[in-house]
Amino acid sequence: MANVTKKDIVEEIARRTGMTQAETKAVLEGLLDAISSTLRDGKNIEIRGFGRFKVRPRRARTARNPRTGELVQVEGGVKPVFEASRELKALLNTGDIPLQTLQEAIKASASEISNSPAVG
Repeated sequence: MANVTKKDIVEEIARRTGMTQAETKAVLEGLLDAISSTLRDGKNIEIRGFGRFKVRPRRARTARNPRTGELVQVEGGVKPVFEASRELKALLNTGDIPLQTLQEAIKASASEISNSPAVG
């Protein structure tokens, strides 16, 4: 299975919406920046009908260097996590949910985001 790149996504969205690829790229990069900065601030993002982006803490631990066998301290931190919604899981596993339903859920979430105060 081939990977889909950001360029592929931009082309597909531009084709579906009639926006230019430059406009579509700006919107997609804005979305990705908003997700990144929100997660960096330690907040979760919920897009109903699609899923949740969250950050989870990682605790510090002792690991072993596979080349030398030496014990190494690994610092704690956070890691980004995506949890798919029931609707997305159902679509991927059975195809029971029409694409239009997911698109409507994404549009509804987008309007919720645009009506909320700016992040940052």
